Amino acid sequence: MIENVDWQASLIVRAQREQLSSIIHQTEEVWKKVNPGHSFEYSLMDNDFEKVYLTEQRMEKIFVIFTGLAIAIAAIGLFGLSAYAAEQRTREMAVRKILGASVSNLFNLLSLSFIKLLAVAIIIALPLSWLAMERWLSGFAFRTTMPVWIFFSAAALILIVGGVTITLQTAKAAWRNPADTLRSD
Repeated sequence: MIENVDWQASLIVRAQREQLSSIIHQTEEVWKKVNPGHSFEYSLMDNDFEKVYLTEQRMEKIFVIFTGLAIAIAAIGLFGLSAYAAEQRTREMAVRKILGASVSNLFNLLSLSFIKLLAVAIIIALPLSWLAMERWLSGFAFRTTMPVWIFFSAAALILIVGGVTITLQTAKAAWRNPADTLRSD
């Protein structure tokens, strides 16, 4: 018997699922003999644990939704920024292409600055996310740590999404005909 803070007696019984109904019935009979003045109420520990972690499950869903939105907004912003940078440098790229620059040279010229920005963002985000996860996980009874591979896979995902976004605009600008670009300017 375990006494709760609100002075109601509680009993925790371990049972197999198949025997659950008979054990509940037997426990209720014993309870009525021992505590005739108190009503018999029971709950399953699985249900109690579900109630405890319900807020965590809700937070997980909200976190996943807002993370997806943040990644989409960041990708759209990066796409717009790379499109703007490519548009601003079209004349320079046309002259470089006429003077013999290859598509890979033009690609490196445009995309290297964005790759550096992504690297700086990852360097800042990794320690902050590790600290946030450690702080959140420290609140649980059964302590666990985050594996390092999760952080590196997140960094790789950021580089892939950013790289694809930048590549789309850079390739479009690098493959443009320089004569058309210079003629319109």
